[in-house]
Amino acid sequence: MLCGEICTSVLVFKPFSEEDLRGYLTGARWEDKAGAFAIQEGGLRLISHYEGCYYNIVGFPLCTLRRALARIGFLLPSLQTLPEECARCENKAELLREEI
Repeated sequence: MLCGEICTSVLVFKPFSEEDLRGYLTGARWEDKAGAFAIQEGGLRLISHYEGCYYNIVGFPLCTLRRALARIGFLLPSLQTLPEECARCENKAELLREEI
């Protein structure tokens, strides 16, 4: 059974100089990252702000996964506490509900 979900997030980068870019490339672990960027590993310093799901930017959106699994009949228990990054997410209520 196939099921699809889409989670969209927007990153807005700060303006940065070529020197800033060189500093990032020499100091961060970027070679094994999609887009040569990891928000959780020093990439946050390049970001002005983001909109949407932090875990989508990292690569694993919890609320989207929970919805997708529920659509195929696999219900996950609600989280007792939210990860700090989910506290400002518009979908945070989905992670606390018993049922979707």
